[in-house]
Amino acid sequence: MARGAADRGTDAPTGRAGDRIAAVRTVGDMQARYRSARRGPARCGRGDRKDPGADDATMATVAIAKRTAVLQARTIVDLALELADGRSSVRSPLERAHRDVRGGPFHPLTPEATLDLPGSMRLEEVRTS
Repeated sequence: MARGAADRGTDAPTGRAGDRIAAVRTVGDMQARYRSARRGPARCGRGDRKDPGADDATMATVAIAKRTAVLQARTIVDLALELADGRSSVRSPLERAHRDVRGGPFHPLTPEATLDLPGSMRLEEVRTS
């Protein structure tokens, strides 16, 4: 989702693209956020073990990585729309990326609900130590 938005947002920038420095920085910001969003989920389950299993710690790590990816994707879409001068109102790949990213936070949990698991786990660690 984030990659589609980053790619489509740079296809034919208008508006802010008139200011080349602002356009270059916006595209750079989108690329940095995309790399960050992609790296987290790809590495979240690896850790020290070959097979991380499906324990609470692994689930918390996956949930945090998913949350980070969704929030970064949302920001990338917003930046792409800004760079494209809001042209997602017509049928386009950017519009599809925008719609897909907006639905991402609800599968399977919202980004805020995702924080419950790692937060509860950490508080339990502190309580029992």
